[in-house]
Amino acid sequence: MIGMPIWRELMTTDLDASSTFYAEMFGWNVRVMRCDYLTMAHDTEAFAGAMPCPDGGRPQWVLYIHVEDVDAVLNRAIDAGGTVCVPAFDMPHIGRIGMFLDPFGAMTAVMTPVEADAKPIARPKVHEFCWQTLLTPDARAAADFYGHVLGWTTKRFGDSAPLFAQGDHVLAEIAQLPSNSPAKPQWTMSIAVADCGEAVNHALQLGSELVRRDDDKQVGSIAIIRDNCGATVALFQPNVDGIDELMAGG
Repeated sequence: MIGMPIWRELMTTDLDASSTFYAEMFGWNVRVMRCDYLTMAHDTEAFAGAMPCPDGGRPQWVLYIHVEDVDAVLNRAIDAGGTVCVPAFDMPHIGRIGMFLDPFGAMTAVMTPVEADAKPIARPKVHEFCWQTLLTPDARAAADFYGHVLGWTTKRFGDSAPLFAQGDHVLAEIAQLPSNSPAKPQWTMSIAVADCGEAVNHALQLGSELVRRDDDKQVGSIAIIRDNCGATVALFQPNVDGIDELMAGG
């Protein structure tokens, strides 16, 4: 669906270590596509990739958004104060891809796939990506930027942080970074887990680091970790009934 996440990609300092971590942590199936790229699948369908960090880059997950025209999106990003870090290019059998940095340095990728996925949006299962959060020092400016570049609108439900939406579909949270925060502006991906506490313990055993944990009676439990190579990812045990009630009241 246009404007919605279509892929996630891990940039890592150690492909072997990362593939082992995510395979053992979530039971993902890892497939080596070439010496410097692998895909990750839950059951049989690939939904993410991994590659070495570019020179000078840091480990992180990158969000890919389905767009109609990659070149037009990159031009709008420049017009809105962003920077193109990967100019548009064609990947055989995959589609046209490009990447930009927003005015604060968060990286986003955009893709026009060769074959669009016509499947309806379904509720994520355990061990699948279920949410994403944009960390930014200026939530209002970020909302304006992504609204101009990707056509997203913003919504709030109750006392929630501002949320990005594509039409009727809410897809991400905008999280304001404190002025003294050491965190870098970036997207943080959330993966659904059955038990947040057990997932954290498992992640620590596999060499990750716990950044923080938050428990919300209505939304659920979430733990932010750095994986064994330093990329930030969230473990989210959702309270499905509470989330549905919150959004229905919005």
